[in-house]
Parts: sequence; C-alpha cells; structure tokens
Amino acid sequence: MDKAQTDRMSEAPATPQEERAARHLRMLARAAEIQMEIMEATRTEAVEAPQPGADYCKRIAVVAKSLRQTLLLEDKFANHRDERRKAAAKRESAQE
Repeated sequence: MDKAQTDRMSEAPATPQEERAARHLRMLARAAEIQMEIMEATRTEAVEAPQPGADYCKRIAVVAKSLRQTLLLEDKFANHRDERRKAAAKRESAQE
C-alpha cells in the first residue's frame, strides 16, 4: 500500500461498522483500566488494612482472568478491524 492509498483511507468517513468497532475497542480499554484499578485497590487493602477472612488471592485471580479475557477480546476486535481495512484497500486498488 502506498502513501496515497493510506491518505485516502484515513480521509474516508468511517462506516457504521467501523464506528461500532472503535466504540467497542474504547469500551474494552476502559474495562481493562477498571480491572487494573480493582486489582490495585485489592492489593492496597491486602497490604495496608487486611480484612479477616478475605481471600485476596482469589479476588485478584478472578480479576486477572477477567482482564486476560478482556485483552484477548480487544485484540480480536483490533485484528478484525485491520483485516476489514486490508480487504477494503485491496478492493479499492483492484478498482483502480
């Protein structure tokens, strides 16, 4: 892909599908931030003011699993978006 094709792709308005995918990626990024905040808060509580009977390791493990799944889903959405862009660029270059 040359610079002219890249410039045209960046100037083209986003399709509703691309806007939705971008929104989903933003939501997943925010979810990952929240999960990290929960893990940090859990660590702080465990170190500074541990509660009797609280299973901090289990709490962190649950959030860590959720974070891994969020990051995998984020990666999947990003890869699909890249594949759609490449396919659109191929169609456009074939038309020229």
